[in-house]
Amino acid sequence: LSNSVYHFGGSVDFAIFSLHVAGVSSILGAINFITTCLKGKANYILSFEFLNLFVWAMIVTSFLLVLSLPVLAGGITMLLLDRNFGSFFFLILGG
Repeated sequence: LSNSVYHFGGSVDFAIFSLHVAGVSSILGAINFITTCLKGKANYILSFEFLNLFVWAMIVTSFLLVLSLPVLAGGITMLLLDRNFGSFFFLILGG
């Protein structure tokens, strides 16, 4: 995918850009879930040990999304730079 000789045209670039948009929306949704789970609990629940298992699963999954998706976005950005601006992140000739 990094060489535009085999996959030429704008369709692959638009697909890669759409992955960027999907990643940003997933990060924003994860931040929304984290905020809702941490601030939306009732006042009588003082500690996190009384939260439901679903709430714990949403918090853990959202934190993992917030931590992992920027790394994947960096890889996709390097791929776009290779395709359009001639950088050498994924090309062997660049060293």
